[in-house]
Amino acid sequence: MKILFERSIATYRTHFRLFWKMALIGELPAYVGTVIFLSAMGRPYALGMEPISIFSGAGWKVIGGALALIGLMLSAMFLVAVVYAVEDLDEGKTLTVMAAYRSVPMGMAVAVLLAFILVMLVISIGMMAFIVPGILLAVWFYLSPYAIVIDEAEGWDAFRRSKQLVRGHGGKVLGIIGASFGIELAGSLLIAGLRPLFGSLGSGVLLTGWDLVITPFQILLMIFLYDELRNAESGNR
Repeated sequence: MKILFERSIATYRTHFRLFWKMALIGELPAYVGTVIFLSAMGRPYALGMEPISIFSGAGWKVIGGALALIGLMLSAMFLVAVVYAVEDLDEGKTLTVMAAYRSVPMGMAVAVLLAFILVMLVISIGMMAFIVPGILLAVWFYLSPYAIVIDEAEGWDAFRRSKQLVRGHGGKVLGIIGASFGIELAGSLLIAGLRPLFGSLGSGVLLTGWDLVITPFQILLMIFLYDELRNAESGNR
């Protein structure tokens, strides 16, 4: 696990500007849309946060909902773009943000989006039934969007491929997923603690910045985890 984190950190540090600029396009609309929509609904947009009062009324619900939906598609494109960018950077190619996004096949981005939605749905159902099945399903299928991009798996084959790779490495995969979200949660709670100082709007801006910083790292972590599991699979043959 240590080597995996070191590899992800080293790659992110070297190409931080590229990945952060890519995140501005791929993650910002979805996050801002979610904040606006939930605030308009009178609900906290993150743990420890209060709704932002300026986003109240039916009009903001429509704007926030539309931004969130558009953002979901951009988020899927972002994941695909990061996977392709890592491959190009490993080959020593020079890459720009727009070139990274132009390389994304729209059909693949749609497939990644659908896989992500299905994964979240399956995990949610598992969590509502019992916590353990939800965790098990998360470990089995979390890598299915990456299977679509890296192994070009289609449909349910992406879920089968994810489960196949995870077999025998469930504890490690769970630990890495947990650590990834633990880091994100720690940063979010720290920012939530600063809300009395910055107010809901200021804290929302900080939280958005944190999201743009941590999400590329989380994707890199999963890419290198997937690569490691593939190598382990090859070594066992």
